[in-house]
Amino acid sequence: MAKYSLMPDQQKLVEEHLYLVEIAVKQYVHAFGRTPGIEWDDLYQTGCLALCNAAHCYNPEFPFPPYASKAIRNALHDYCRSTVQYHKLLCPLDDTPEPQDTISVEPFTVIHGTQIAEILQQRQRDSKGVVQKGIYSLMKKSEGYNSVDISKDFGVPPNSVRAWMSLAAKYLREDTELNQLLA
Repeated sequence: MAKYSLMPDQQKLVEEHLYLVEIAVKQYVHAFGRTPGIEWDDLYQTGCLALCNAAHCYNPEFPFPPYASKAIRNALHDYCRSTVQYHKLLCPLDDTPEPQDTISVEPFTVIHGTQIAEILQQRQRDSKGVVQKGIYSLMKKSEGYNSVDISKDFGVPPNSVRAWMSLAAKYLREDTELNQLLA
């Protein structure tokens, strides 16, 4: 969020509508329950910041509560989505299983990964259009690139890359050889 100071009338608007934050947070606490990383205090703070931002950007020609409610909900949604995504990427060290025999596990993983890569490259060569671009994008994503980086290679919006990946994933889910290898 941008740094700014609120004018007295904007501060009053925030004070009068703090109840909107509590209502929205209660909805999200109910919806997300005991999701790791999502605490009531963090949600409330995010909602208050969104309310301040709404007051700062508010156009007095329109009613404030609907505008502020939507701004708060959007901010909470973004916060929850990013928090859940962040926690999906974490792997606590206590929960990481240790391989019992490193020598036998590693070669299988390398062969398995190589076979998958070869199949994906073959499917990319065999396909055309957006499916071909989608398979390429999925392989790049597995290397750590995100859709914004990949979109720069093609000169298209990131949403197009995500749509390609979705179509390619649907195409690959129907591939029996790939499914057998992954099973």
